Amino acid sequence: MARKKTYGLNQLRYDLRKLKGHGLIERDGSRYAYRLTQKGIQVALLFLFFHKRLCGPLANSPLPSLATPAAPSQQPARSRLSPCRYRHPASR
Repeated sequence: MARKKTYGLNQLRYDLRKLKGHGLIERDGSRYAYRLTQKGIQVALLFLFFHKRLCGPLANSPLPSLATPAAPSQQPARSRLSPCRYRHPASR
């Protein structure tokens, strides 16, 4: 039987140490709080825009998804219209 993984205190300590080591976060005074550094903000925005740029078009693509398909009785009828109606401005 598989146990559900939880995000434990040791993992939190490890992740905070790595983020501080890369200069992405800094301690906020003497409290147990952290703030993003300027570099951390830039990296967070990079990941956000990358995710939006990659996953936005993939969500609208006619390619089959990687998720497991639903049972045949639950699948909607296929339309003759293309599932992707959005066109990126650069591709026009």
